[in-house]
Amino acid sequence: MNPIFVFGSGAQGRVVKDILDYNGVHDVYFIDENSSMVGQRINGSEVVSFEMATSMAKHLKISLAVGNPYTRRKIVDTYKDYEIDWINVIHKNAFIANSANLGIGNTICANSIINSNAEVGNFCLINNGAIIEHDTVLKDYCSISPKAVVGGRCVINENVFIASNATIMARTNIGKDAIVGMGSIVTKDIYDNQLAFGAPAVMKRNCSELDWKKLF
Repeated sequence: MNPIFVFGSGAQGRVVKDILDYNGVHDVYFIDENSSMVGQRINGSEVVSFEMATSMAKHLKISLAVGNPYTRRKIVDTYKDYEIDWINVIHKNAFIANSANLGIGNTICANSIINSNAEVGNFCLINNGAIIEHDTVLKDYCSISPKAVVGGRCVINENVFIASNATIMARTNIGKDAIVGMGSIVTKDIYDNQLAFGAPAVMKRNCSELDWKKLF
């Protein structure tokens, strides 16, 4: 059986490794582009380079375990010419409705809920205890933090980051590249590339590079 590779040996990678362990998957290696990490062992698994991984398995099954959505996209673009099965890693204590649709490369953590007819795109991160309600659409590279709640029939566009304990009211649209702050209550649409927070949430300004650095 081919091993599972976790791309990224940082915090998010360790989270994914623990999910795989809990789900009973133990033949796991980390991939890291930082050559100084190669050969180390993290949480019981060896770190290898991408080139080493290609020599270890003819069919690469990889979980993309990087927090920053822009870094996730960069990695996918970098390796687009390789035959990679970007797998979903789903904690066995998560609930996913039979009518929900999932893309590829997603991480869905413990106690999260994806309800009826929700759609999750590619390379999204849905963290512990997060709730994605019925008929909501999450587009590619979204990050939903622990215990955030996204109401029914919302549209969460590409690269959006929703921080812990934020609540998004039903039928709300969050524009691409936006950040919603911790504990916010979003009652109105958020435009592209806006930093919004508060209860109710207010758009403060365009997101900056520093804002993203603070998150990761």
